[in-house]
Amino acid sequence: MNRVFSAPKIICGGASGTVANWMSVSEGRIAAVGIGEPPTDSVRLDGVVLPGLIDSHVHLTTTGLYGSGLDFRECRNVESLLGTLEAFLRTDGSEWVIGGNFDPGRNEDGRMPSRKELDRVAGDSHLLISRADGHSCALNSRGLEAADLDEVLPGIELDEAGRPTGVLSNEANYEARRRFFGALPTGRIIDAQKRACEIALSRGVTAVHEMAMGDKDFDVLIDNRSSYPIHVKPYLATFDIGKVIAAELDCVGGDLFLDGSIGSRTAAMSAPYADFDGSGFLYHTDDELIDWFAEASRAGLQAGVHAIGDAAIEQALRCIEEANIRLEAEGSLGMLKLGHRIEHFECVSTDQLQRAAKLGVIPSVQPMFDGYWGGNGGMYQARLQERAATMNPFRQMIELGLKPAGGSDSTVTPLDPFLGMAAAMGHHHPSYSVTFKDALDMFTTFGARAAREGAERGSLEKGKVADFCVVETDPSSLEPDEIATLQVVETWVRGERVGRRGD
Repeated sequence: MNRVFSAPKIICGGASGTVANWMSVSEGRIAAVGIGEPPTDSVRLDGVVLPGLIDSHVHLTTTGLYGSGLDFRECRNVESLLGTLEAFLRTDGSEWVIGGNFDPGRNEDGRMPSRKELDRVAGDSHLLISRADGHSCALNSRGLEAADLDEVLPGIELDEAGRPTGVLSNEANYEARRRFFGALPTGRIIDAQKRACEIALSRGVTAVHEMAMGDKDFDVLIDNRSSYPIHVKPYLATFDIGKVIAAELDCVGGDLFLDGSIGSRTAAMSAPYADFDGSGFLYHTDDELIDWFAEASRAGLQAGVHAIGDAAIEQALRCIEEANIRLEAEGSLGMLKLGHRIEHFECVSTDQLQRAAKLGVIPSVQPMFDGYWGGNGGMYQARLQERAATMNPFRQMIELGLKPAGGSDSTVTPLDPFLGMAAAMGHHHPSYSVTFKDALDMFTTFGARAAREGAERGSLEKGKVADFCVVETDPSSLEPDEIATLQVVETWVRGERVGRRGD
């Protein structure tokens, strides 16, 4: 079916910077774009057209679960969280309950709820409340019993009497999360992933890179993603190369943790935290990672790792360099063309930026991290003092040709590229801020490139899929705070409308 669309302005994106007034679509792909009167009768779009937006780092299941009433982002103390949780439990009879986005760094108490406090309102449920960054959590008594954690596992917080408080970090957090998500019914996971796709569509997002961290989560996605209304590129955080090959994927890893987070003080830093006696953790050895990068590269797979602290970023770069040396000695070619990814890439030095560019590494960044926690008086400054001033240097990445892909890490920040664009343009350190064009590229063409899908999506050019969104105002003339609240009128996937304001 051939269709022609017209609009006051179509920002096509991509290197050409084309601005058009009409585009024709055939069989779900762009057939032509043009300026002036369309060649035939057209579907008139009431607003400015942008390429379909790409979020390069999301967690669909948690996004959908929290979106059902378990999002505690706006709770400013433990009592507020307990009240919101109690209201949810009155209408939901689920045995396994997972909520999150509670941020001690932005609330009055400065702490997570205890096991005893959670028991007051959720004593009959298996309950897990995640910190905003996902690297620590709080469980009620029944949840702790069900998680059945080995008492020597690192990260189990104890009270003065030596009993678990219910707060977990480090390995204990990850193991508890794995067991909770493994216990969720398949139907609930499907519902959550679909709800997350609907949230994405409401903000003009037509493609996401899903950072699955559990086998069940991943298996449900692989079985059902073809029925979802947006394009989902799955990354599985695993060392099991065979599993992703069996799933016919061209990538592995993604959110494979090399370290934790700054908020939980588990990101691996080269010097101790300013407000804590420790410098975080590296979760894997160099030998493990060099073998994994080499094995993935031999199989032609793009590999990705989570690295936030400068010590974790250094380990990632060091291991990619060593794997490349090994492959060159074997006569293998092409590793640098695979575009291995480093997710987050926050506490990065100039030397590390230059080495990453030389290695063809793709940074996958979340600008709203700076929006939430950067700047004077922010959580990053509290944790790292003067080191916080050099974090997330987006403009320098682009100047070095690194092409950082923009994402939200939803649920850590909302699944909303306009918030991300605004944060990248309004970086707390002015020399790290980017232009509107760069910000749009981060959530379109750079995102498509990061998934090795640059020939398919990311811009409105002939031959690419006809994914686009319509916004009410031309964003190229707006200030960052105006872009943050920009309204999406419609979202189209392969030339078909799949989302409209008010739906």
